[in-house]
Amino acid sequence: MAAFPVFPNLIARLSRQIQRRSAWAYIPKQRAGLGAAACIAAAFSASVGAQIPGSLDTSFGASGVRITSLSGADVVNSLALQPDGKIVLAGYCVVSGQEDFCVARYTTSGNLDPSFNGPGANGVGVGTGAGRFTFPVGTANDRAYAVAIDASGRVVLAGECISGGARAFCAARLNADGSFDSSFDGPGANGIGTGSGDGRFVIDLFPGGDELSAMTIQSDGKIVLAGSCIVPGQSEKGFCAARLNSDGSFDASFDGPGANGVGVGTGDGRLAFTLVGGTNVPRGATLTAIAQQPDGKLVMVGYCLDGSVIDACIARLNTDGSLDTSFVGPSAGAGRFRIPLSASGTSQVFALAFQPDGKIILAGMCSSSTTNWCVARLNANGTYDTSFGDAAGPAPGRVEYAASTNPYLGAVAVSTDGKIVLGGGCRDSGTNDFCIGRLNSDGTLDGTFDGNTPGNANGRVRFPIGSDYDVVVAIALQQDGKIVAGGICVGPLGDNDFCLARLNVGSSAAQQCRLDIDGDGEVLATTDALILARVALGSFDSSFDGLARTASARVAATDVS
Repeated sequence: MAAFPVFPNLIARLSRQIQRRSAWAYIPKQRAGLGAAACIAAAFSASVGAQIPGSLDTSFGASGVRITSLSGADVVNSLALQPDGKIVLAGYCVVSGQEDFCVARYTTSGNLDPSFNGPGANGVGVGTGAGRFTFPVGTANDRAYAVAIDASGRVVLAGECISGGARAFCAARLNADGSFDSSFDGPGANGIGTGSGDGRFVIDLFPGGDELSAMTIQSDGKIVLAGSCIVPGQSEKGFCAARLNSDGSFDASFDGPGANGVGVGTGDGRLAFTLVGGTNVPRGATLTAIAQQPDGKLVMVGYCLDGSVIDACIARLNTDGSLDTSFVGPSAGAGRFRIPLSASGTSQVFALAFQPDGKIILAGMCSSSTTNWCVARLNANGTYDTSFGDAAGPAPGRVEYAASTNPYLGAVAVSTDGKIVLGGGCRDSGTNDFCIGRLNSDGTLDGTFDGNTPGNANGRVRFPIGSDYDVVVAIALQQDGKIVAGGICVGPLGDNDFCLARLNVGSSAAQQCRLDIDGDGEVLATTDALILARVALGSFDSSFDGLARTASARVAATDVS
């Protein structure tokens, strides 16, 4: 458990969830769905100019917010945006005294999506969830900590389930209607081949228990599950991960580091390693987030205990799972190292994002005499970016802000104009609220981001969602730049509910548009450029929206003259 006195009552209510959830900062790659026409239309939306940056979008839900009860004790851990703009929240709910995976999907207007019905009885067919539902994965308590949307529009959930009295990784994949994807079977016996999960399964990685906290879907469709495990041959926890093929079997090409972190190991789809940095050996590493860089490398972040000191720590893996020795950080780390967010005291990373130029944003909290929001920006080799920060920060490359007397920072996203959006919670005088902040690209607070109290110029907004204990756990940016924030709050009946808000971003909002119009991860003249040309010439056919990469010949043969 972390040393921070962050929302103590909330932590007591939710056990260790706030420290172990997926701090899902990674924004999934936008896949085709809204397409070029919607993206271009959004860029010219006349309504944007009237927005107050940071104000609630009153066209969403009930005056900008939506509260959803699933079971009476509901905990949100992650959020994902679908390419069509629909929003998915995932976590766990208590059903008949047992914790199960639960998920809700919302339309772009903030209403529950009635076409998302979940699995039928015993997991067969389609149920009647009407936008929200729960389901078990294992035979005991199951907690979803991460959600993502794959290239086929399926909803992938990952978490931890109790297996044989110990924690284990587990996953589920849902079709567009919420039914189980029966082709997602998991590993076979002893991790060999493919199992028979029929859409959901449990994976035991290593003896001693596996604590999943994050997931990312790679550009090639492979799924990486990540968390904290007892490293084989060690007595302490380290970072661990498993990479799955599309059918859920282990990807045998993912072998992890070799002995002492040197070279390539023999993991056959799963890995675990201790964290080493500078002259100290951090022990008891806890992973909080993972994301894939555009070059395919995986970045893993969290926090590590070295004696009595808790520091942020980070590692980067090559595509085969070996440590990337070019990732040296400020202390010659050779792929893994400590990375303090503050000049002194305790620091922890809970969220991770990438800039288009390859720089890495880390967000979390620091604590010495007070607890503050802390953000660092790293160069591609892991060293501090000295162009980031101001006189109030702890050192070049880092900034520190007092969001409230007892803040929490667990989410980050980067807009295409370089601004950095932060999400968490603020607590003063016993009141806990959603908190959203925005930084300029140099790390200074964006004074235009004032919400419904313009003129404060403090770059932060704070607002209640439910009646108490409101905290943002995940954020994402829509294609029109608006901020979607998901989290936990106490609903009308006095128990925890799924909570969602959408914020305006003002006339300067950068559209989240991509030249990769067909969503295949590449920008090519034979597909993307021709689709854009059709839009520009007024001959855009709606049948091209969501075009698959395999249709390039069809596009190339189309007359755009």
